[in-house]
Amino acid sequence: MALIIGFGAVGRALARRLVALGMNVMATDAIPDTSLAEEMGLSRIAGPDSLGEMLPFADFVISSVTLMPQTRGMLNHSVFKRMKSTAYVINISRGPIVDEGDLLSAVNSGTIAGAGLDVLIEEPPKKDHPLLNHDRVVITPHTAGVTKQSFDALGRAVADNIERLREGKPLKNVVNLLRENNHGIG
Repeated sequence: MALIIGFGAVGRALARRLVALGMNVMATDAIPDTSLAEEMGLSRIAGPDSLGEMLPFADFVISSVTLMPQTRGMLNHSVFKRMKSTAYVINISRGPIVDEGDLLSAVNSGTIAGAGLDVLIEEPPKKDHPLLNHDRVVITPHTAGVTKQSFDALGRAVADNIERLREGKPLKNVVNLLRENNHGIG
């Protein structure tokens, strides 16, 4: 079971792929659209206040949330202790979402099985960063989303928004700060 925290464009794209591979997927979002659960084949979608009750069922806890004051350090000791000891944390969002000290403690103590990190708080990390050579942590160089397809899609999206702006239409992929400010974790 995968639990995706943050169900914007990245979280939804990930969910589609995981469901297509036969994985059970749950998600949390600041303003959950429960109709997406059935539409996308999710086990459940809920608000951030349900995170604590969903954690014990997840084998993979995947962060794709926006970095904001409410999400900074949200993957911390209190989250790790609610997870299965066989579960993995995966961060594909921003480094400061994970409290790296708490993560190191959780992995070292066996509270969780390990982690996959595409981002760290400090990039590039210092050579002696304790997670860098940890045998139960995989760190990629913050390039997971860098593909020809992603750059092509970005170019198309920018061109589309320029055209929409010229035509006086609403822009796509606008960050709604009011919506994002309601993303606190319960």
